[in-house]
Amino acid sequence: MDYLIDGIIIVFVLSCIVFFYNALKIQHGSKNFPTPKDDSEKKENDK
Repeated sequence: MDYLIDGIIIVFVLSCIVFFYNALKIQHGSKNFPTPKDDSEKKENDK
């Protein structure tokens, strides 16, 4: 039972780390591209 609880805690912590990493990455990218639509339109125009 202890292994089950430890596994749940580890998965929860890793999920939090991944969530915050993605949130920070999205905020950093939004400085260059205000909206995802603008980013996708620029990529289509580059092709």
